[in-house]
Amino acid sequence: MDDYLTRKVTLAVRGTRHMDPDLYRAAQTGNWEAIQRFPPDLYKQLTPNGNTLLHVLAQSGDHSAEAVKNVLAKEPYQAVTRNTNRETPLVIASRRGYANVVEALIGAKTTDWFRQHTRASFLVEIIRPPAMDAEEGTQDKKTALLEAVRYNRLNVVKIFAEKSVDSFRHFEFPSWFPKRNTDGTLFLVDVFVNGSPLYLAVEKGHIDIVAFMLSSGLESIAYRGPRGRTALHAAVARDSPECTTMILNKFPHLMKKVDVHGWTALHYAAKFNRNETVNVLLSKDNSVGYVSASKDGALTALHIAVINGHLHVAKEILSHCPDCWEMVTYKNKNILHLAIENEQQEVLEFILDTSWASELINKKDEDGNTALHHYVGTKNLMGFNLVNHPWVDRSAFNKKGLTPLDIVTRQTEQLTTRQFCSWIHHPGWLRLLKRECWHGDSWKESIVRGICRLRLNSNVDVNLCCADTN
Repeated sequence: MDDYLTRKVTLAVRGTRHMDPDLYRAAQTGNWEAIQRFPPDLYKQLTPNGNTLLHVLAQSGDHSAEAVKNVLAKEPYQAVTRNTNRETPLVIASRRGYANVVEALIGAKTTDWFRQHTRASFLVEIIRPPAMDAEEGTQDKKTALLEAVRYNRLNVVKIFAEKSVDSFRHFEFPSWFPKRNTDGTLFLVDVFVNGSPLYLAVEKGHIDIVAFMLSSGLESIAYRGPRGRTALHAAVARDSPECTTMILNKFPHLMKKVDVHGWTALHYAAKFNRNETVNVLLSKDNSVGYVSASKDGALTALHIAVINGHLHVAKEILSHCPDCWEMVTYKNKNILHLAIENEQQEVLEFILDTSWASELINKKDEDGNTALHHYVGTKNLMGFNLVNHPWVDRSAFNKKGLTPLDIVTRQTEQLTTRQFCSWIHHPGWLRLLKRECWHGDSWKESIVRGICRLRLNSNVDVNLCCADTN
């Protein structure tokens, strides 16, 4: 890796040092006439936080641009000196939006002095390579460009976009800089560990900056964020239909880009209940509705919507992908299994009312459990329509050789009132229970315990229940 000048002059040491009070006050005003009255030796002084004279000028405002140029002429190394917060003057000026100061500092980066002493001083200021942060042991990825984006300084972002083309041409690019990005366009750079400028702008909701980047005429723009996410993921998570539309128009291929979990932007739209966004994404390309999260149990966007109980999103997905209900997870669970397992009442009722419910109701997961097996393990789900469904198989065995009825009678002590009501009021179950009662008192005792619990815990007409069992 290149031997950056910033490692030689850089980090001011913490300590009791301080700047001459009169010089500090003069720098705060940004008045060069006042500053130049001091001996040049004082220009090397630092504040307790390691700020150079140039740092103080960068904090004072746009009116200090002339003073910045004059100080640079005498102390050029200060342009790449970092304080104890690891910030250069350019980072500070970019964060505050002082466009004139930024232009003055960028102009200094193109001088012969900088070209002779560091191969990529401008790049180090704007975009620090990941290896540099790793070597210096810091997780704080403050760069001038990202700070300008983070604080919505569109004027500074435009300067970087306009000035970087000419500035880049003066440098021999370091090894870490992507070769495909050496056409002088900052937004193409894809070495940002915590997210590209476009990703950050979307995440922060700075629509003007997003629009500027996407309309800048560049053929390619870095769009990646942390953990494999893209700018489209960020737009969906933030619920920004405007950003979503702009990004899709520029990068339609991001529809199927997945993060480290295998989730597309549609997965996030389903999770966060973004019904409008789901419609926008699927209208663009409905095939994304069939993408399974390879690293998260093969979940589709429909699975995510069902798990979270987002009925409107589930209906929207099915309207674009009418057969995606057939897809199952790695554990062979369909949307009916997931709705019951996660006790999503509205989604359950919707599924049971569809024409294809009969194709799901007796399907088994990897453990051989049907929807009815899953239902007996719930606590708050009302399952009358499931238990009474004309297609339900109440005698289906799972891989342990148990029917739903076996589980009911073995776990009666744990059953809730509404679960017991589901079983006791169904004629089919009653006949099974009565038949089994002849073969052992344990089943009868289970029923009696259940009825006693009804008497104690609810207003159910126990006499009616007992009459039904006769």
